[in-house]
Amino acid sequence: MIEKMKAGGVVLCGGKSTRMGTSKAWLEFGNEAMLQRIVRILQQIVDPVVVVKAPDQDIPDLPETILIAEDFQPGLGPLAGIQCGLMKLNELGVDCGFVTACDAPLLNIKLVKRLTELVAADSEIVLLDEGKFQHVLCAAYRSSVGKTAERLIAENRMRPIFLTDEHPTQFVPIESILDIDPNLDSLKNLNTKEDYERALSLLAEAES
Repeated sequence: MIEKMKAGGVVLCGGKSTRMGTSKAWLEFGNEAMLQRIVRILQQIVDPVVVVKAPDQDIPDLPETILIAEDFQPGLGPLAGIQCGLMKLNELGVDCGFVTACDAPLLNIKLVKRLTELVAADSEIVLLDEGKFQHVLCAAYRSSVGKTAERLIAENRMRPIFLTDEHPTQFVPIESILDIDPNLDSLKNLNTKEDYERALSLLAEAES
């Protein structure tokens, strides 16, 4: 493990939200918008936090310390957002970044800490492995991986999982995080209105 590794955060919010039917960044979650909640959670454990948005996209007000970056290549999916966020962190001299999307409002900061601490010279990518599915948007990456993402996009290899073919990767079984996130709430992405309603119910239960 790299001693005193500096970890930042990357939040992707430039998706079209087709299935939700409205911008996820603006969805109310508790007393704040969903993007504001994700940013607040990440700020408790990593610094700086980069929000990657689409050009001309309107987003909720965020603290002045949050860095806003516009997607270099909008419309190309999450790999382009990962590229943009990681390259920004790399420019700032930040060693690694935890990457998430703005539609995971139940993110657990203990999970963020665990995954970023696992990044090392022999594990440049750390992501959760659910057998047939790997969670590339709940993962930690060395910031230098952004350059690889740039190359993959140029080669039209658009799936973020292709990054693991290019960099040493630690696949963390989801069973190993049940001690800190027993219901795997961090992995509950909200893609539909039904997902959103279920997440609101979980929030209400947690706050009751």
